[in-house]
Amino acid sequence: NQYRIVKYLGSGLFAETYLATHTFLEIDRAIKVLHRGDNSPELFANYKERYKQEWQLAAGIHHPNLVEVYDVFQKDDALLAVIEYAPNGTLKDILDQGQRQSEDWVVDVLRDCANGLLQLHQLRKPALVHCYVNPKTIVFDSTGRAKISNFGRARSSIQQTLQRDDDYDNNYQAPELLRKKVAPTSDVYSLGCVAFEMLTGISADKARVRSPRQLE
Repeated sequence: NQYRIVKYLGSGLFAETYLATHTFLEIDRAIKVLHRGDNSPELFANYKERYKQEWQLAAGIHHPNLVEVYDVFQKDDALLAVIEYAPNGTLKDILDQGQRQSEDWVVDVLRDCANGLLQLHQLRKPALVHCYVNPKTIVFDSTGRAKISNFGRARSSIQQTLQRDDDYDNNYQAPELLRKKVAPTSDVYSLGCVAFEMLTGISADKARVRSPRQLE
Protein backbone atom coordinates (compact mmCIF):
# COMPACT_ATOMS: atom_id res chain seq x y z
CA ASN A 1 0.00 0.00 0.00
CA GLN A 2 2.99 2.33 0.35
CA TYR A 3 4.00 2.08 -3.30
CA ARG A 4 2.33 2.93 -6.59
CA ILE A 5 3.48 0.78 -9.50
CA VAL A 6 4.59 2.99 -12.40
CA LYS A 7 5.79 0.51 -15.01
CA TYR A 8 7.25 -2.92 -15.66
CA LEU A 9 11.05 -2.92 -16.05
CA GLY A 10 12.00 -6.51 -16.87
CA SER A 11 12.12 -10.10 -15.69
CA GLY A 12 14.40 -13.09 -15.17
CA LEU A 13 13.88 -16.75 -14.40
CA PHE A 14 12.22 -16.12 -11.03
CA ALA A 15 11.88 -12.37 -10.60
CA GLU A 16 10.05 -9.47 -12.16
CA THR A 17 11.14 -5.88 -11.55
CA TYR A 18 8.90 -2.81 -11.48
CA LEU A 19 9.43 0.91 -11.12
CA ALA A 20 7.36 2.20 -8.20
CA THR A 21 6.87 5.50 -6.42
CA HIS A 22 6.49 5.81 -2.66
CA THR A 23 3.02 7.32 -2.25
CA PHE A 24 4.00 9.62 0.62
CA LEU A 25 7.65 10.47 -0.03
CA GLU A 26 7.25 10.63 -3.84
CA ILE A 27 10.58 8.81 -4.28
CA ASP A 28 11.19 6.32 -7.07
CA ARG A 29 12.21 2.81 -6.08
CA ALA A 30 12.57 -0.50 -7.89
CA ILE A 31 10.53 -3.42 -6.57
CA LYS A 32 11.82 -6.89 -7.31
CA VAL A 33 9.16 -9.60 -7.05
CA LEU A 34 10.42 -13.15 -6.62
CA HIS A 35 7.81 -15.77 -7.46
CA ARG A 36 7.76 -19.48 -8.30
CA GLY A 37 6.06 -19.28 -11.68
CA ASP A 38 6.31 -22.58 -13.54
CA ASN A 39 9.45 -23.70 -11.69
CA SER A 40 9.62 -26.65 -9.31
CA PRO A 41 9.19 -26.03 -5.56
CA GLU A 42 12.75 -27.28 -4.92
CA LEU A 43 14.35 -24.96 -7.48
CA PHE A 44 12.28 -22.02 -6.28
CA ALA A 45 13.26 -22.71 -2.65
CA ASN A 46 16.93 -22.70 -3.66
CA TYR A 47 16.68 -19.36 -5.45
CA LYS A 48 14.52 -17.90 -2.69
CA GLU A 49 17.26 -18.65 -0.19
CA ARG A 50 19.86 -17.08 -2.48
CA TYR A 51 17.81 -13.90 -2.89
CA LYS A 52 17.26 -13.72 0.88
CA GLN A 53 21.02 -13.88 1.44
CA GLU A 54 21.62 -11.26 -1.25
CA TRP A 55 19.09 -8.83 0.17
CA GLN A 56 20.24 -9.36 3.76
CA LEU A 57 23.80 -8.62 2.69
CA ALA A 58 22.87 -5.56 0.64
CA ALA A 59 20.68 -4.16 3.43
CA GLY A 60 23.75 -4.00 5.68
CA ILE A 61 25.86 -2.05 3.18
CA HIS A 62 25.66 1.71 2.76
CA HIS A 63 27.96 3.16 0.14
CA PRO A 64 27.36 5.55 -2.77
CA ASN A 65 28.75 3.00 -5.24
CA LEU A 66 26.71 0.00 -4.07
CA VAL A 67 22.99 -0.44 -4.75
CA GLU A 68 20.97 -0.33 -1.52
CA VAL A 69 18.10 -2.53 -0.35
CA TYR A 70 15.51 -0.59 1.66
CA ASP A 71 12.89 -3.19 2.56
CA VAL A 72 11.93 -6.83 2.08
CA PHE A 73 8.49 -8.32 2.70
CA GLN A 74 6.44 -11.37 1.79
CA LYS A 75 2.98 -11.44 0.21
CA ASP A 76 1.32 -14.81 -0.34
CA ASP A 77 4.00 -16.99 -1.98
CA ALA A 78 5.99 -14.07 -3.40
CA LEU A 79 9.03 -12.42 -1.84
CA LEU A 80 9.44 -8.71 -2.60
CA ALA A 81 12.40 -6.36 -2.17
CA VAL A 82 12.37 -2.57 -2.41
CA ILE A 83 15.72 -1.52 -3.83
CA GLU A 84 17.45 1.58 -5.13
CA TYR A 85 16.28 2.54 -8.62
CA ALA A 86 19.00 3.15 -11.21
CA PRO A 87 17.23 5.16 -13.96
CA ASN A 88 20.20 5.28 -16.34
CA GLY A 89 20.33 1.54 -16.89
CA THR A 90 23.29 -0.81 -16.96
CA LEU A 91 26.75 -0.59 -18.45
CA LYS A 92 25.72 -3.38 -20.81
CA ASP A 93 22.96 -1.12 -22.17
CA ILE A 94 25.58 1.52 -22.97
CA LEU A 95 28.07 -0.92 -24.50
CA ASP A 96 25.34 -2.49 -26.64
CA GLN A 97 24.74 0.90 -28.28
CA GLY A 98 28.23 0.66 -29.77
CA GLN A 99 29.07 4.32 -29.13
CA ARG A 100 32.64 5.06 -28.09
CA GLN A 101 33.04 6.74 -24.72
CA SER A 102 35.80 9.10 -23.62
CA GLU A 103 38.73 7.83 -21.57
CA ASP A 104 37.75 10.23 -18.77
CA TRP A 105 34.30 8.64 -18.58
CA VAL A 106 35.82 5.17 -18.48
CA VAL A 107 38.12 6.19 -15.64
CA ASP A 108 35.20 7.69 -13.68
CA VAL A 109 33.15 4.50 -14.04
CA LEU A 110 36.07 2.29 -13.04
CA ARG A 111 36.82 4.48 -10.02
CA ASP A 112 33.20 4.27 -8.88
CA CYS A 113 33.17 0.48 -9.25
CA ALA A 114 36.53 0.07 -7.51
CA ASN A 115 35.33 2.16 -4.56
CA GLY A 116 32.22 0.04 -4.24
CA LEU A 117 34.15 -3.21 -4.41
CA LEU A 118 36.67 -1.95 -1.85
CA GLN A 119 33.82 -1.26 0.57
CA LEU A 120 32.48 -4.78 0.02
CA HIS A 121 35.92 -6.37 0.48
CA GLN A 122 36.51 -4.46 3.72
CA LEU A 123 33.06 -5.10 5.15
CA ARG A 124 33.98 -8.30 6.95
CA LYS A 125 36.92 -10.45 7.91
CA PRO A 126 37.47 -12.62 5.92
CA ALA A 127 36.65 -10.51 2.89
CA LEU A 128 33.40 -10.70 0.97
CA VAL A 129 33.89 -11.15 -2.76
CA HIS A 130 31.21 -10.10 -5.26
CA CYS A 131 32.03 -12.90 -7.78
CA TYR A 132 29.76 -11.47 -10.50
CA VAL A 133 31.24 -8.19 -11.72
CA ASN A 134 30.26 -7.61 -15.36
CA PRO A 135 28.49 -4.94 -17.45
CA LYS A 136 25.06 -6.28 -16.43
CA THR A 137 25.72 -5.72 -12.71
CA ILE A 138 27.07 -2.17 -13.09
CA VAL A 139 24.21 0.35 -13.07
CA PHE A 140 23.94 4.15 -13.18
CA ASP A 141 21.88 6.42 -10.94
CA SER A 142 20.21 9.69 -11.92
CA THR A 143 23.53 11.58 -11.65
CA GLY A 144 25.40 9.10 -13.85
CA ARG A 145 27.30 7.61 -10.92
CA ALA A 146 28.17 3.92 -11.35
CA LYS A 147 27.05 1.42 -8.73
CA ILE A 148 27.64 -2.29 -8.24
CA SER A 149 24.44 -4.34 -7.97
CA ASN A 150 23.43 -7.99 -7.59
CA PHE A 151 25.07 -9.55 -4.52
CA GLY A 152 23.45 -12.96 -5.02
CA ARG A 153 26.78 -14.68 -5.66
CA ALA A 154 28.89 -12.83 -3.10
CA ARG A 155 30.76 -15.15 -0.78
CA SER A 156 33.48 -15.22 1.82
CA SER A 157 37.08 -15.49 0.65
CA ILE A 158 37.44 -18.59 2.84
CA GLN A 159 34.49 -20.31 1.14
CA GLN A 160 36.36 -22.40 -1.39
CA THR A 161 33.42 -23.98 -3.20
CA LEU A 162 30.92 -22.23 -5.44
CA GLN A 163 27.28 -23.25 -5.54
CA ARG A 164 26.59 -25.97 -8.08
CA ASP A 165 24.14 -23.81 -10.03
CA ASP A 166 26.44 -20.76 -9.97
CA ASP A 167 26.52 -20.10 -13.72
CA TYR A 168 29.04 -17.26 -13.60
CA ASP A 169 29.53 -15.45 -16.90
CA ASN A 170 32.84 -16.87 -18.15
CA ASN A 171 33.64 -13.75 -20.17
CA TYR A 172 34.56 -11.94 -16.94
CA GLN A 173 35.52 -14.87 -14.71
CA ALA A 174 38.88 -14.85 -12.96
CA PRO A 175 40.97 -18.00 -13.63
CA GLU A 176 41.08 -18.95 -9.95
CA LEU A 177 37.30 -19.38 -9.89
CA LEU A 178 37.75 -22.31 -12.25
CA ARG A 179 39.71 -23.90 -9.39
CA LYS A 180 36.93 -22.91 -6.96
CA LYS A 181 39.15 -20.32 -5.27
CA VAL A 182 37.63 -17.00 -4.15
CA ALA A 183 39.57 -13.82 -3.32
CA PRO A 184 39.14 -10.04 -3.68
CA THR A 185 41.56 -10.21 -6.62
CA SER A 186 38.84 -12.19 -8.44
CA ASP A 187 36.72 -9.04 -8.53
CA VAL A 188 39.72 -6.95 -9.61
CA TYR A 189 40.29 -9.29 -12.56
CA SER A 190 36.62 -9.09 -13.56
CA LEU A 191 36.69 -5.29 -13.37
CA GLY A 192 39.80 -5.36 -15.56
CA CYS A 193 37.87 -7.36 -18.16
CA VAL A 194 35.11 -4.75 -18.01
CA ALA A 195 37.71 -1.98 -18.48
CA PHE A 196 39.14 -3.77 -21.53
CA GLU A 197 35.71 -3.99 -23.12
CA MET A 198 34.87 -0.35 -22.33
CA LEU A 199 38.08 0.83 -24.02
CA THR A 200 38.04 -1.43 -27.07
CA GLY A 201 34.42 -2.49 -27.61
CA ILE A 202 35.54 -6.15 -27.60
CA SER A 203 35.30 -8.58 -24.70
CA ALA A 204 38.70 -9.54 -23.30
CA ASP A 205 38.18 -13.28 -23.78
CA LYS A 206 37.55 -12.83 -27.52
CA ALA A 207 40.29 -10.27 -28.22
CA ARG A 208 43.29 -12.66 -28.24
CA VAL A 209 45.77 -9.79 -27.92
CA ARG A 210 48.34 -8.90 -25.30
CA SER A 211 47.33 -5.27 -25.00
CA PRO A 212 44.22 -3.20 -25.76
CA ARG A 213 46.55 -0.83 -27.64
CA GLN A 214 46.68 -3.45 -30.39
CA LEU A 215 42.96 -2.80 -30.92
CA GLU A 216 42.72 0.87 -30.00
